[in-house]
Amino acid sequence: METAEHTIASTEEVGAVSMSPSTSLFGIVANVRDDKILRRGAKVLILHSDGDAERYVVRGLSLSGRRCDKRIPAKRLHHFRASWLREPDRASVSPHWRFADKSAAQRVAEKLAIIWEPVRSFREDGTTIKDGDTASGAFERARHVVMPNASLEARAETTNNGGSDNE
Repeated sequence: METAEHTIASTEEVGAVSMSPSTSLFGIVANVRDDKILRRGAKVLILHSDGDAERYVVRGLSLSGRRCDKRIPAKRLHHFRASWLREPDRASVSPHWRFADKSAAQRVAEKLAIIWEPVRSFREDGTTIKDGDTASGAFERARHVVMPNASLEARAETTNNGGSDNE
């Protein structure tokens, strides 16, 4: 029982929440640059990452017009943003990619954009979709990206104000 409570507490710390029908939940969506299965420019919902930081399982429109789930490299996605989760999609989205607060989801989307937008990507035949940095450069950027935390910012403001009064 203690481990279940610990798990719930740890997911609440990062902003992820468990599912309930009356709660507004938010997730991360993006658009597809180019793919053989998904439509170019299609809006896709990130479902989970399968433990791989470079690829995500997404749900979007295929070339035939049907909804499909597909594993896609993050470098083939762009325009990451937060979006409200529809009821049918909520069960499919991993708890790590569900957020109760839209601002928390937007912060994660902004971090993904900083990391993956500048990365180059290629088609199967070797032609360039988008020129840019390497995937290893993306992981190097990820190490240096610091996400703002409201409680830390508030503490910094009170510390700065207190320090200036004492001088």
